[in-house]
Amino acid sequence: MLVVTGVWGSFHPVFAQDKRISISAPDSLIETGLLKHILPRFSLKHNIRVTVTRAPETGNMAFQLDPSGLPVFKQNEEIWHLRVTGEDPNGYLKIFEDWLLSAIGKRAIEGFSPKAGGPFSTNVISVVAKRATATERDTNLGKSLAMKNCGRCHAIDESNRKKTIGSTPSFGALRTFQDWEYRFEAFYTLNPHPSFTQIEEVTPPFPAGSPPAITPIKLTLDELDEILAFTRQIEPADLGRAVQSN
Repeated sequence: MLVVTGVWGSFHPVFAQDKRISISAPDSLIETGLLKHILPRFSLKHNIRVTVTRAPETGNMAFQLDPSGLPVFKQNEEIWHLRVTGEDPNGYLKIFEDWLLSAIGKRAIEGFSPKAGGPFSTNVISVVAKRATATERDTNLGKSLAMKNCGRCHAIDESNRKKTIGSTPSFGALRTFQDWEYRFEAFYTLNPHPSFTQIEEVTPPFPAGSPPAITPIKLTLDELDEILAFTRQIEPADLGRAVQSN
């Protein structure tokens, strides 16, 4: 009992019109045949129609390798995550998530013989725990780099708030901007940073005879990645109250 967009054709059983969800998945997962195996079982159990689409970000949920979602199963060394991308007013997305993590859902996943690659496993907890440990190390390094290179102007956290320039937004305030990630990734191109920032193998050297007016920031791309990993863990400032600029 499965409706598929551009994958296996369409089959329309009798469902209540509002009992439906849509899930996007890349070709690499669709072509294993796993979704064709497990989704009809979910539909039979809960009488909820499922639509699968190959187009990213077009469903209510998405299967992805990006770790921003909930880890649900793995094949070989690839861990697949489920991410909610839409509203869930009727709770159908939560029903699917709970089914996927239930003993019945796990048996359906692990009982499938894929067309390509090794078998699927739902034992992802230990792998995710190891990844979390590595992320914690990266975050700690990123915070140290941010404090050293950005903390003289920006408040990184409460520990350096009183040592910064009052008119400069804190990292928490910057995280409230819609384009915050771009602002951090390309900060060295945004004023006033170009006048005193060097990114190894990226930015040109300072003009001869015109050194920066302050001690320059010098980073590698790897160090910039560490700072980005740290900033992703920062909670955006609470806009329900006045945001402190420093």
